[in-house]
Amino acid sequence: MDKVYLYHPMNESQPPDQYSDCIASYNTWSTIPDASKKEIYCSGMYYTVEELGQIINKLRHKGVITVTGYDIIEIARHITNGYLLPNEARQLLSHDEQLYACLEIVEFFQQKQLTVQMKRISNYKFIVKAQRP
Repeated sequence: MDKVYLYHPMNESQPPDQYSDCIASYNTWSTIPDASKKEIYCSGMYYTVEELGQIINKLRHKGVITVTGYDIIEIARHITNGYLLPNEARQLLSHDEQLYACLEIVEFFQQKQLTVQMKRISNYKFIVKAQRP
């Protein structure tokens, strides 16, 4: 039970096998005891940054958190440049995911004294992985 996978049941049907503890409701993460997990994977940004800060508290020291989500700057840039039509953007954004830029998440992790190990944007989605000191 060292790894937890947080996801929204409306958007994913089957979490990856390597996670021993999967929470299918994105708003029940508060049931996880503080400093109890060595890895947390947040599939989709269904959290405010304040909630993300509380989720970070669930990590052990040297624990790793991975967050994925849609990058609002990438979406806006692709709409502006004509690579993404407004109706396509609405389909991407039609669920209750919070919208952040990858760099906002990186800066937030750095403010929380986490070491960012990876940041990547692909097809409008970002992934950021960071380690707690």
